[in-house]
Amino acid sequence: MTDVESVYNLLLAKSFQEELFSTPTRRTEKAGTELVKDCPFCGKEGHLYVSTVKPFYHCFSCNESGDWINFIQKTRNLSFQEALALLAEKAGVKIEGYDEAKHVQKTRRATLIESAQRHFIASLRRDKGQEVLNYLRNIRGYSEADITSMELGAYTDREELKEVFRKEGFTDQEIQASGLFTAGLGVSHQLAILWRDVSGRGIGIAGRSILPEEDLKVQGLQKYVNAAGLEKSKAFIGLERLHKNKAKTILLVEGQLDALLLNTREPSMNAVALGGLTVSQYQLQALEDAGVKNIIISLDNDDAGQKATEDLIKSLMDSSIHLFVARLPEGIKDLDELMRSNRKKEAESVEWSRWMPERIFKKYQTESDTGFREALDESIECLAKIGDPLDKKIYLESLSEVSGLDADLIRQEVSRFKSGGQEETEKLLLSFRKRLDSTLKARDYLRAENDIQGTLEALQKKRGAEIPEPYLLTDYLRDLKETPPSLKTGFEELDDLVRIPQGAVTVIAGRPRHGKTTMMINLLLRMSGLYPDRRFYFYSYELPKNKIATMIIMALAKTIFDGKGTPNFDLYEEYLKAPTGLKKIDQAVHKYDDLTSSGRLYIVDRPLNESDLKQIIIKTSERKNTGAVFIDYLQKIPLSNVSAQRYVEVKQASEALRQAAVSCNIPIITGAQLGRAAIPQNSPKNPPKELRRPRLENLRESGDIEQDASLVLAVFNEDAERQDTGSPSTKADKTVRIEIHVLKNRLGKTSGSCSLIFRGETFSIEDDPKDEKY
Repeated sequence: MTDVESVYNLLLAKSFQEELFSTPTRRTEKAGTELVKDCPFCGKEGHLYVSTVKPFYHCFSCNESGDWINFIQKTRNLSFQEALALLAEKAGVKIEGYDEAKHVQKTRRATLIESAQRHFIASLRRDKGQEVLNYLRNIRGYSEADITSMELGAYTDREELKEVFRKEGFTDQEIQASGLFTAGLGVSHQLAILWRDVSGRGIGIAGRSILPEEDLKVQGLQKYVNAAGLEKSKAFIGLERLHKNKAKTILLVEGQLDALLLNTREPSMNAVALGGLTVSQYQLQALEDAGVKNIIISLDNDDAGQKATEDLIKSLMDSSIHLFVARLPEGIKDLDELMRSNRKKEAESVEWSRWMPERIFKKYQTESDTGFREALDESIECLAKIGDPLDKKIYLESLSEVSGLDADLIRQEVSRFKSGGQEETEKLLLSFRKRLDSTLKARDYLRAENDIQGTLEALQKKRGAEIPEPYLLTDYLRDLKETPPSLKTGFEELDDLVRIPQGAVTVIAGRPRHGKTTMMINLLLRMSGLYPDRRFYFYSYELPKNKIATMIIMALAKTIFDGKGTPNFDLYEEYLKAPTGLKKIDQAVHKYDDLTSSGRLYIVDRPLNESDLKQIIIKTSERKNTGAVFIDYLQKIPLSNVSAQRYVEVKQASEALRQAAVSCNIPIITGAQLGRAAIPQNSPKNPPKELRRPRLENLRESGDIEQDASLVLAVFNEDAERQDTGSPSTKADKTVRIEIHVLKNRLGKTSGSCSLIFRGETFSIEDDPKDEKY
């Protein structure tokens, strides 16, 4: 849905302010990024200042101010909806059902955020801000002009900031909801950086620590802490420069300070920072709406930066914006280092389609046949997805150059890849049919038999059904070296029993309410901590993604509210709407923000059928750094062609996951409902009903899931089982032990179990200290 900020972004790109403010004035002057006009409210000449980088005006005589909707309402006597509809029509978009109260609230928040940054800028020159100022001058080497132009500030006193807000008329509720009292902000992270939305208004504050990186590691701190509510996927640093310069080409960087410094010292570069390594669809649309035609990607000149550049290109190559990559000189780490060197002229930008084949071939040991083939296969796969003819031509030329292969040969490989050999198969069969007709007419049956046999062998060869070749020791050692190891779970006792296998399906089985979803969430969090360079995906078929996100934050925070009957889950959601500085929860929110904004955690709640899910898993695994894919849960996956038998439907979904895991060589971890086996008729009834631990045959009732799984772990919650079977509970509190049973382990020992601590109030699972006083 189009929002007001997007409408403003479109209109700023068209310089609509010149039309909107042309009627009530007799003259126009320019003052930096503002137009100076006569005020239509008080009549004072040359006192109305109209911004050219955000939809804002202010009269320094009568103090009339506001955004463009407010201006139209006052000067044309229109309602909010009428004014908004007028602007949307001028922007060429439709916007319906937009809430005026919501707009007023967002405007108030933007005013508060901008007021805070003005206070931080002023604080930088006071005694409390000297430490931050010295860091900027002496450590980063910024001049006074740099610091002023970059609008940097010092956040040093929380109580002082609250008093500033109260004097400006903000309510305590607005102050608490500002997000500016998130754990760490103004305490460990005092360098304040303003983030703006796509219309140029303040959307949040990022706090940067001024401690050396070694000290950050020792104290376990991140470099940045973002104010709660700062949606970086809808924000930019530097976008307002595009409106001012009407820039068609931007320099896309990761570092916030890098973008601000570049725009200060090299304004023509039009640097834009994302604060991460991904571009959201909202941000991409905002750039297109702002009139951007070209993006030059400039990330760090190390392996991580080059890998991130590659991922960015793959996510943006289908957009209407042309992509380029900045080539930094050897030995130069990033743009900040380049700016401080005398080697600026050595940097250049090249088409992404020229850069990508070079990048791919550098990743592999192309001196060997296998390395060359791997590089070629990845290059061909990328080439096959390019739609733009010019990009395709440049890519083909570059690939031909780095591989030494003729362009026509590469085109043939692309054709084979696209069709999966289908086109060649059709030609083979057509040729065979013609030959067979000829031999049958000639009654040459022996030749026909030989032709049939030869064609059959050719078809089998295309499917891989050819006579096997010896699997040499060198082949085995090569494959062994390239196969990633199994993954740890992060739970100490469970890791003593099993590992999560690569290229296979792991099933987390459990009866209803036994904790299988909670177990999967905690597995995800543990594994993401163990493997910080990998991406994790959580596909939920049972709960919407906002509920999964709340559960993740609760599992991280492990805080229990005294809700007097209100569920802890509801209290978390209420708190997250207006944080009040609870350290553990704020740290959990920051951790969740870090995981998602860095592109390491994806939560998906679309009801994908088994075929679409398989294809998306395969496509996302092309990024080469997938840690694991979690699916909650298997029996909920809808089928593309529904069978009459539920048994067959579940088996079809299970097989799709197995194929995806094997083809991508990644772990897929799926939840599965575990049945409760009936007591045999000839067995005596036990009062109370017996508690039956899960067995593999309980899973068998759900479509032979265990046949496709390499590892099956069953979650057993004795307290939940007692409630379900009518047995008396042995627990008075909400903290219980759960058992994890190894029901199947294709690559290891199939037996054993361990216990973990399950805290239902916070959806958290922890190692069992084996202490009855837990």
